[in-house]
This record gives sequence, structure tokens and C-alpha cells, in this order.
Amino acid sequence: MALITAFNEWIELSAAHTLLGTTPVTDDARVQAMIDSLDAMITAYLGRNLKHCEHKDIIFRPEGSFVKVRNWPIISTTSITSEGDSVSETEFDIDTDIGMYYYNSQGLSFNGSQPKDITIQYVAGYQNLPPELLTIFNTMLQELHDAGGTSSTATGEIKKVSLVGVAAVEFATTGSAVSYSGVDRQSGVPEAMKPYVGTFDRYRSDITMGIV
Repeated sequence: MALITAFNEWIELSAAHTLLGTTPVTDDARVQAMIDSLDAMITAYLGRNLKHCEHKDIIFRPEGSFVKVRNWPIISTTSITSEGDSVSETEFDIDTDIGMYYYNSQGLSFNGSQPKDITIQYVAGYQNLPPELLTIFNTMLQELHDAGGTSSTATGEIKKVSLVGVAAVEFATTGSAVSYSGVDRQSGVPEAMKPYVGTFDRYRSDITMGIV
């Protein structure tokens, strides 16, 4: 799966500065790193990207009467190829709500044999992100900012943005390190998401496929 383009974000950088009381330009990199860290954490936990984005999924050795893409709801299909050859969208019955492309003919292929791969480029996600999740994201961003100190002069250049368990962001400081990471190893839920897990689970790919 590859993310090609994102058309919206959880929060714009200027709005994040207003929310956190941070300084534009001076704190741009630090605030953006926190936004990116939470975005990565949420996407990893949900198993899907809720943002309005264009994706390209490659499904190797597809079996059965359908192929499934990683993100939904599907807004549009840009292209479909099988082993490099273009395939018409009309070859499929598409369930946009759950990200399913059903073959509308009997076989698994378009030339009498099972294809080695199918590549689907498509646009999916919410053009308007769910309001309850936007509220939670802003709360988590504020909590992450508070956990790292509220002074814009207390942190320096970004040292690391990575997935540790689920997500982590770490900044250089004068004499110490301010870091944010963690996942409950027993439940698999990131610590930062625990107060809101009931809401997030309504959007998780392995729990509520196609319901929201």
C-alpha cells in the first residue's frame, strides 16, 4: 500500500499553533512532528487511513471472487491494472462502503488464468473527518504538547520521529531528552489513545469494516 496524496489533515499547522499557543515558524517543526506522530499512531491502530487520500494498493496472488483495498469509503477509482495491463472498472462491482472490488464475471482473471497481481489506484477516506475524532485528535495533541513542556524554548531540533510499538516522537533539548511513546503491551492500545479507545474502535478495520 502506498499513499500518493493527502487532500486533508487532522489539523492545519496554523490551527495547531492557535490551539497550543505555540509560535509560528519558530515552533513549526516541533508542532508538525507531534501532528505526524499522532497521525501515524492512529493510522497504525485503526489499520486504515481515515483522511481523504489517494492510494495505490498492490494485491499479490488474489484469490476468491473479490479483491479488497486497505482504505474506505472509496470515493473514486483512478486505475486498475492486472500484471501491468489496464483493466476496466466495469469488470468489477464495487462496494465503496467497505472497499471491496467484486469480479462481475465467473473467473478470477480477465484472460482465463489467475492473475499474479492486481494494482488498484483509488481515492478513499472522509472528505470531512468525523467530528468526534477531530475533537479527540485536538485533545491528544494538547496532551502531547503538555507532556513535552509548554515552553517553546525548552525543546530543540527534532531527533527522531518513528514507530516504537505504535508511535514515538523525540526532540533534542539543552541537557535532556523530551520523548513521547508507548503502547500497552497487554492490550495493544497506545497509552495516549486509551481514554478514547471506545470511539476509535468504531472505526477500526478489523472490528467495524464498512459500518463507518
